[in-house]
Amino acid sequence: MKKIFLSLSIFIAISFAGKSQNSSPYWSLAGNSNATSGSKLGTTNLVPLKFYTSNKQRMIIDSLGRVGINTNYPVNILTVKSSGGIPAASWLNGLNKPVFIGFADDMSSEFVLAGASNNKDERAVFQGRRSRGTLVSPLRVADNDYITSLLASAYDGTTFQNPALVSFFVDGTPSSGHVPARISLVTGTNLSDRTERLKVGSTGNFDFNSGQIFLRQSDGFVGIGTTSPGNTLHVSKGSSGGTGYFDAPLIVENSSHSYINILTQASNESGILFGNSNTNVAGGIIYNNYFNLEGLQFRVNGNQTGMVLSNAGNLGVGTFTPGSYKEKVSHTNFGFDIENSSTADDWEQVTFVTLQLYFNGAFRGSFNNTTGAYTAASDERLKTNIKPMTTMLEKINQLKPSTYQFKNTTDKQEYNGFIAQDVMKIFPAMVTHNVSKERSLDVYTLDYSGFGVLAVKGIQELEPVIEEQKKINEEQKVTILELEDRLNKLEAVIVQLTQKGQGAVATTKDAFLEQNNPNPVTANTIIRYQVPLTATSAKVIITDAKGQTIKTITISNKGAGQLSLNNGTLAAGVYNYTLYVNNKQIDSRQMVITN
Repeated sequence: MKKIFLSLSIFIAISFAGKSQNSSPYWSLAGNSNATSGSKLGTTNLVPLKFYTSNKQRMIIDSLGRVGINTNYPVNILTVKSSGGIPAASWLNGLNKPVFIGFADDMSSEFVLAGASNNKDERAVFQGRRSRGTLVSPLRVADNDYITSLLASAYDGTTFQNPALVSFFVDGTPSSGHVPARISLVTGTNLSDRTERLKVGSTGNFDFNSGQIFLRQSDGFVGIGTTSPGNTLHVSKGSSGGTGYFDAPLIVENSSHSYINILTQASNESGILFGNSNTNVAGGIIYNNYFNLEGLQFRVNGNQTGMVLSNAGNLGVGTFTPGSYKEKVSHTNFGFDIENSSTADDWEQVTFVTLQLYFNGAFRGSFNNTTGAYTAASDERLKTNIKPMTTMLEKINQLKPSTYQFKNTTDKQEYNGFIAQDVMKIFPAMVTHNVSKERSLDVYTLDYSGFGVLAVKGIQELEPVIEEQKKINEEQKVTILELEDRLNKLEAVIVQLTQKGQGAVATTKDAFLEQNNPNPVTANTIIRYQVPLTATSAKVIITDAKGQTIKTITISNKGAGQLSLNNGTLAAGVYNYTLYVNNKQIDSRQMVITN
């Protein structure tokens, strides 16, 4: 190919340098030995020089030195037409004085550089050279200078448009032995709207559509929407202001909300699967699994489901089916644990028939599976420094049972209980002061279960007193009975004397009714009374709280007496009993029956 261009150059040079040979000696086709530096081949006036073969014109050099091959009308330094008529003027519109133009009708207009060689480095080369300065004195190119371009131009019906261009630019500052270059691919519909679609920089970076896709040669990182990818694939819809994690091959970034959207058919599941060197599916997050439609599965340990979130927002840990529970934990040996990250203290709930509580791994108590009753840890093996309680009765008497309502609540119910601050003064171990600055918490709480222990201790202290009082009461009963008997006898004597002296007089003045003892009644009780000896009738009527008569007891004996009642004859409740003498109400008392 180099030889072809060299022959063409010699031919053109000879055409302009030869002398006119209209007279002897003539220019010889066999060669001329009489040529001098002033010899010419061609014309010395404005007439073009034409070249023929087979008596047909094949080439012309016009008076301006323009060469036309297969055309009589060259339009530039070299015009080649392989077929067709004279090109319209529109073919030349917008051209910047091209060195070479080729035309053709009804066939491909090809520019072919061909060569053959056994040397691997020999090839067809299309080379565009560029410098600043002049051909005589070339100067170094500068950053962003055009080097060469390949322009695509097409006719729109009126004129030719230039919608596509491949250009080579200087890409940086040249130095001795180095001119950094980049390739630019531009497309569009015309000169004004065509846009750079691909830029390949001197360092090997690829830039598609001005940052829509960017490939950095130095590390192979690809950026979509960014020319500064932070890792293997960096997708950006806007700057977040942050920096991607160095160990994250995929970065997804946005200046506002940012999501990864995985789409599939409504009946199919979708998700993210995690793998490692042992298995490509070690775990994952799955949406719309067959067993959890429109819910989420969280898989671990060989892609086994460890937790689910149902489409109702119910959480299942260790189970596929949380059901209607907002949170369901299915466990084996260990259950649900809550830990304070600051202190590392934790509470655990675990069920082995009963619901058990653990604090920092130590058993604290359990709830009975039948009654729901809470039982606290009280094993002797868990305790030390065991000793009897001191006297509690005096302290118990200092307690102030109260009724109250809670503040800042819609519940206006009146409650019975104690005030924690009052109890703390007497039994400080039963009160806990709960303080949390972060939650604005400052509240005293009270261990009400501790009152049961205090009550037992108080009853134990009362037992000797009660027994002593019972003994005194029995002795007093004997004395009273003896006195009553003596009084009855004395009254009888007085009545007899009165009857002898004044005659019999019926009166209720001396009748009375005493409070039953004991009261309340847990087993048996005694009701003592006095009926005058002159009374004609006497009875005791027992009524309930509504005033209805429950029982009537007729008294036959006059004078002092007593009635014995067993609580088995009456239901538990409050009763009134009344003494009537000669159908006149004498006295009434209240009696409480307990079971």
